[in-house]
Amino acid sequence: MNKNICFISVPSSHGGNINGSELAPALITNLDMVKSLKGSCFLNLDCKNFEKNNFVKSVCSKLKIKTHKALKDGFFPFVLGGDHSISTGSLSAVSSFFFKKNKYRPGLIWFDAHADLNTHLTSPSGNMHGMPLASLIGEDVKHLSDVVDSGLFDTEKVVFLGLRDLDPGERNLLEERNISHFSVERIREEGIENVSKRVSSIIGSDYCLSFDVDSLDPSCAPGVGTPVTNGFHLEEAISLLDLILKKGNLVSLDFVEYNPLRDIDKKTQESVKIFLNFLISKIS
Repeated sequence: MNKNICFISVPSSHGGNINGSELAPALITNLDMVKSLKGSCFLNLDCKNFEKNNFVKSVCSKLKIKTHKALKDGFFPFVLGGDHSISTGSLSAVSSFFFKKNKYRPGLIWFDAHADLNTHLTSPSGNMHGMPLASLIGEDVKHLSDVVDSGLFDTEKVVFLGLRDLDPGERNLLEERNISHFSVERIREEGIENVSKRVSSIIGSDYCLSFDVDSLDPSCAPGVGTPVTNGFHLEEAISLLDLILKKGNLVSLDFVEYNPLRDIDKKTQESVKIFLNFLISKIS
């Protein structure tokens, strides 16, 4: 792709109920593979002084502004979380910017064990990291919908990869909006090459990627807030994305929910390094 990357660090775990993911951006931007990239820029969102009652909304609003600026300046936005609620800000910025420029919406790959399709009315936990995609497809979500505004995604161009843990409200919305989804088990049954072709036909020529580390199996990535068994092996996830990224144009990337405090024997750290090295090689 040969794009200049703008790494946008968002050290916030306020969308969930477990601390630790706020530490990930600093660890990632300190990696040699990231620091040594030529032509890249680094932005950091100060998450310390927001109003407590609307903290997540404030973080996402500020991130939306920074992501839009990165796009306007010609950079590829590579957003580092932090919990998954932050994608509300980054992805709504990309959708708005892209639509204004091209008059159509980009596709979206949601690489995650969870659907993140809850609203404030359906969520069993009330945690906002389980709500970003609902707001991005136009569902009414307290605080987050205010951030998204017109930066929406068309559900016919959204696809889930690795989905395996759904709340009842999410399952209903998934079926109601007829959103494409592939569990790890289904991907293995149908074959990575066949699924990659299906994904490319769904997302179109221009698309975003939102990658949650909990899409990986806890055997290789235990350091996440909400681990779910029967996830992708690292090699599977890389092989699948490698085939998808060979087609079309990736326009933005979110990398979220890596929690160093919950890691075991540095397994997640090593997986993250390998995965980031792969992603960066595909972009820059």
